[in-house]
Amino acid sequence: MDNGILGFIASLLTDYPLPPFILSLVAGVPSMILYIAEVVILLRNGQTFGSAFYSLFLIRALIHIVSYFNSYLSIRFGRLGLFYSAYEAAGSLPIAIDYFLR
Repeated sequence: MDNGILGFIASLLTDYPLPPFILSLVAGVPSMILYIAEVVILLRNGQTFGSAFYSLFLIRALIHIVSYFNSYLSIRFGRLGLFYSAYEAAGSLPIAIDYFLR
């Protein structure tokens, strides 16, 4: 019985593009909101958080935020077929940026 349920879940997540997209939105958007809030707090209180650790954290956070949004453009939206004309116009630029940031 478990193999049937697990097989159904596995086929749902691999054969259809929408369920993984929704799961990534449910987990990713709140996480990104918290991540951006951390960056805003660190930038507003720059005098308090002035050590090298926080500077490195901000640089890494900005790269992660850009990479997160770029992964939606280059991977997730492409699998759904959204913005097809924009993909044709952009060519391989979003994918190249995504590989560069990893």
